[in-house]
Amino acid sequence: MLFLQILGGVLLTLVVIVALAIWFIKRKLKQFLQAPSQTDPIIIHLNEDLGADWLSDKSAKAYIEYLISEGFTPGTAYEIFELPDFRLIPYFSGPLIAVIYHHASLGVFIDIACETENGDEFTFSNAPFAGALDSRPNQHKDVDSSYSIDMLHNKAQELLQESSESFRIINEGEFRTYFENSYKQDQAWKARRGGITFKEFVKIAQQTGEKVNAEQMKEAFILTKEQELYQWQEAGLEHYQKQANISDEEFERDSHRLIFVPYTTSAKAFCSYLLDRGFINEKQQEKIEKVYAGETDIIRLFEKLNDLLSPEIRAALVSESDFPLKAKIYRLHQSMV
Repeated sequence: MLFLQILGGVLLTLVVIVALAIWFIKRKLKQFLQAPSQTDPIIIHLNEDLGADWLSDKSAKAYIEYLISEGFTPGTAYEIFELPDFRLIPYFSGPLIAVIYHHASLGVFIDIACETENGDEFTFSNAPFAGALDSRPNQHKDVDSSYSIDMLHNKAQELLQESSESFRIINEGEFRTYFENSYKQDQAWKARRGGITFKEFVKIAQQTGEKVNAEQMKEAFILTKEQELYQWQEAGLEHYQKQANISDEEFERDSHRLIFVPYTTSAKAFCSYLLDRGFINEKQQEKIEKVYAGETDIIRLFEKLNDLLSPEIRAALVSESDFPLKAKIYRLHQSMV
C-alpha cells in the first residue's frame, strides 16, 4: 500500500538531512569523507514491540481514542528491526487500515490507506515531508502534515462511498507479511527507476528548511546517490549469494572483490563508489568525472573503464541481477584489491 511509500518519503527526508549535514562537515574540514552509511533499507522486518510504551504519548493516545470510537479494531504494535527509531501499530475497519507511526525525532503521525481489488492504492496521511516523492501510476496520495485524523478519515470514507470499485480487506493475521512484502516491492520500484531523482531531492531539502545554495544541493544529492549505491550493493550481493548458493564463509572471503554495477544511476556517484571499492584512484576519479559526468548508461561506463586495464587484470563478469534493480556483478582481479 502507498503508506509504505509515505514511510519511504519520511526515511528519504532523514537521509537528505544527513547528506546536507555531511556536506557542510566535508566543506568545513576540507577532507575526503566516505559515503554516508545510513540508508532506508530495501527489506524490513516487523518484530512485535513488547511494552510499546510510546502508545502512551499524548498524540498517539488521541489517535487511538478516535479510531476506537469510529469502530477500528487494534492490531499488534511493531518495531522495525532495520529502523530502530520507528514504531507502528495498525488499526482495521473494513477495507481501511490506519497505521500510527512513532519516530524518535519526528514524533507521531498517521496514514489511512486502502487498496482496490484491481491494485489501485490510496493513502491519506499527515506524515511530515512525505509529499515530495513521485508515485507509481496506480498509487494515489493526499499528504499534508496539517491534516487532523478526522480529516484523514473523512477523506478515506468519501473515497469508499464514491467509488464503484471493490476494495481488499487485510486483516491482522495478514498485516505483518503484507507490510514487509509491500515495502520490499515499493523499494524495488524506486530502485529500478534509478532511485531518488534530483527533483525529489530538492523538494525534500526545501521542506526540511535547510538553507542551501545550488552547489550545496548538487553535492548533497551526490552523497545521497552514493548512499543508494551501497544500499543496492548490499541487497544485490545478498541476493546473488542466495541465488548462487554460496556459503557464508566463501562469500565473506570474496565479497570485498565484488563490484555492483547498476544500469542507471548518477555517474559521479558511481565514480565515488568505484574509488571506495579500489577500482580507481583519486586522480583517475577526477579525470573520469570530467569526461563522463553526463553518462547515463552505467554499464557502458564501467565497461569502458574496465577495457582501459590490461586484459589480464580486468574485472570479470560473474552474474547479472534483477534485484533490487537490473545490474551486473563483477569480480575484481586479485591484484586490484
